[in-house]
Amino acid sequence: MNRSISLVAAALAVAGFVSAPAFAGEKAAAAAPAAMAKPAEKGWFMVTAPHTEAECKAAQGEMAGKAMPEGMTCYMGCMHGDHTCFTLCQADSADAAKAMIPASLAKSAKVTQVDKMTPEMMKMAHPAGK
Repeated sequence: MNRSISLVAAALAVAGFVSAPAFAGEKAAAAAPAAMAKPAEKGWFMVTAPHTEAECKAAQGEMAGKAMPEGMTCYMGCMHGDHTCFTLCQADSADAAKAMIPASLAKSAKVTQVDKMTPEMMKMAHPAGK
């Protein structure tokens, strides 16, 4: 479990979800709520798909010769003893995000919509004392 959490944290860090503050001073306070209120046309989704070794081999067969969809990044723990696929992608919906991964992995997948947030935006989303 800790390895899975570490892999997700690493994937998010590599993908730029944990970033330096993009805003400063009063501009940050004004810009953060507007940025949070208006999501992009397509949302970002983290698809986590634990699987067995057999399902892993089936997924390899499904993906053979296919290009990775644009805007999609995959991290796999398989070579480290944790058969879990962590996929970060842009899609119109959770169902569309799930459809981007091999069918053999989709049946066990959990889809979570995620947002890129700066520390200032996190403060706005979770005010102190609430």
